[in-house]
Amino acid sequence: MFAYFFYRLYHHYENFKGYNDYGFHASCFLSAIQITLLFFILSMIRMVFHLSIPMEWHNYTKIICIVLVISMAFLNYKCFNKRILDLDYKYANSVVNKWFKDWMFFGIILILVITPFIISHFVYGKTFGKI
Repeated sequence: MFAYFFYRLYHHYENFKGYNDYGFHASCFLSAIQITLLFFILSMIRMVFHLSIPMEWHNYTKIICIVLVISMAFLNYKCFNKRILDLDYKYANSVVNKWFKDWMFFGIILILVITPFIISHFVYGKTFGKI
């Protein structure tokens, strides 16, 4: 799934002038999708099991997120950028290309970020306070 996302993002950035390394930009955006997916999964686990995060950890969450995004972007770049020709061969004539548009990648991030807050609001009547 992430290989296909990288393939589509790589070719999305090819269409814009001013970008030199399409793989770098695609891997950064892919890491943002992966972080929001991780945030979504952890939020759902937190809501289902009624877990709370200790206040001492709140100071480190931004640093942890930055380190995760940078490391995921680096790993995505190393893993997928050298395989772009293989990904072209594999996904160039894919049926999914016809119905999955480029703007939907931004929609994925929005849905993954907003959904835990909406579910929490309707289920618990508040958004991520003490449950």
